[in-house]
Amino acid sequence: MIPIGSHPIWHPFFETLAYAMDTRYSARITPAMGYIDKPQRWTVIAAAAVGAVLGSRVLGLVEQWPSLWTVWRSKRLVTVIFQPGGKTVVGDLLDGWFAVEVAKRIRGIRSRTGDLSTVP
Repeated sequence: MIPIGSHPIWHPFFETLAYAMDTRYSARITPAMGYIDKPQRWTVIAAAAVGAVLGSRVLGLVEQWPSLWTVWRSKRLVTVIFQPGGKTVVGDLLDGWFAVEVAKRIRGIRSRTGDLSTVP
């Protein structure tokens, strides 16, 4: 076994490396697949990112409604909204997907925008 150190130190490095490799691979295969053009693709990506960020936080706050209600009554809501934690993967996925569908409807995109490298 190779001693490479602690997991929290190396995780951001390998996660960034994975995103960079996926971005490079997707950029190479997307023109061959011919789904949507770049401006529309960036619209969909931005909608997914914004929906995911907001959705994970909102559902995380709803999940913790008893403590949120206590803070709401004490007029310190800003401290709850900006504190770390209180995010959910389910809210991330659901609201990211919902935001993509709304953006596609607004922009009139009818073609597939899913993962281009997977088999349905």
